[in-house]
Amino acid sequence: MSRSIEDEDLVRLLPGMYYMDPPDGGDVSLLEQLQRMAEDAARYRWLRDEAIHYEDQSQRTPWVWAAVDISDYDGYPLWDQQLDREVDDARQASK
Repeated sequence: MSRSIEDEDLVRLLPGMYYMDPPDGGDVSLLEQLQRMAEDAARYRWLRDEAIHYEDQSQRTPWVWAAVDISDYDGYPLWDQQLDREVDDARQASK
């Protein structure tokens, strides 16, 4: 038997207080927090899947680069599953 989803179930999906940050002074509805989380997910998917193909001579190309430090221009752009692995590895290492 399946149960209905409660607000508390959705709150558990949120990464702490991150989506309650200003400009709203920390008083943000659950729906707004989920919308902000969905927007972050959409940004990540664009970086993961589309940024490598982005070409606009009037703007910088927003690629994600793998490099030892910011001055290391011998790095290479990351995308797709390679980007997922690098992000997951870095997140795991920071725990």
